[in-house]
Amino acid sequence: MDLFTRNKITVITIIVLLVLNVFTITMLWIDKFGDNEPKRRGPGRQNIEEFLSSELNLTKEQKDQFRQARIKHHQKSRRLKDEVRRLKQRLINQVFEDNPDEELVEKLSNRVGELETAFEKEVYDHFTELKNI
Repeated sequence: MDLFTRNKITVITIIVLLVLNVFTITMLWIDKFGDNEPKRRGPGRQNIEEFLSSELNLTKEQKDQFRQARIKHHQKSRRLKDEVRRLKQRLINQVFEDNPDEELVEKLSNRVGELETAFEKEVYDHFTELKNI
């Protein structure tokens, strides 16, 4: 291959990769800033509250209890997951330190484990509460 042919292949490859990157970033942007409606798993699927309400013949009082339990659960879960995300970011930041603090890494890792355990316990408690409604 002569120099011109190699340069031509390199330029074409760079253009293709650039187009793919722009496409990927556009798709991520659309997904992040598109509609904020929860994604449905299939056409015509109703939300879980409506489904359980009709399948279990819940009374209005039970529906209200169910709704309140879900709201409370989502608030607790969100707080736990946000804290885990924040701690994991701190762990990642330690990777890029010149002298990572191993003691801090150990503490952060342990705390992430505690929060994950608390999250799983919250899920269990939530479903136990729903079962009792």
